[in-house]
Amino acid sequence: MSAASFVVAIRRQNGFQFLCFEYVLQGSGTRSINTVSRELTAGYRWKIFAIYLIPGLIIGIAENVLARVGMSIAGGAGYGIIAFLVTAVGGAYQAIVNIMSYHDLRAVKE
Repeated sequence: MSAASFVVAIRRQNGFQFLCFEYVLQGSGTRSINTVSRELTAGYRWKIFAIYLIPGLIIGIAENVLARVGMSIAGGAGYGIIAFLVTAVGGAYQAIVNIMSYHDLRAVKE
């Protein structure tokens, strides 16, 4: 994958970041949610990417380090328990980031 196609893929992914929110909360039709989501994220796509990338990296690194510590202390069970806990907390955090990003963009655009 070239650098240019990577950039295009990220821009497209961030343009469709809030499809589910638009569909559920705004009651938009299935044909219009693509346009609404792209318009909502226009001008903020790299910021949205950074908001998801940086915490994702931190959560991934923390999970790896803590799971290895758990594995050294309690073996495979320790690894599994720590990995589960970090993933649960990280997943909840990412869900909160999704909701707050959507709310903030709606507030800015209206």
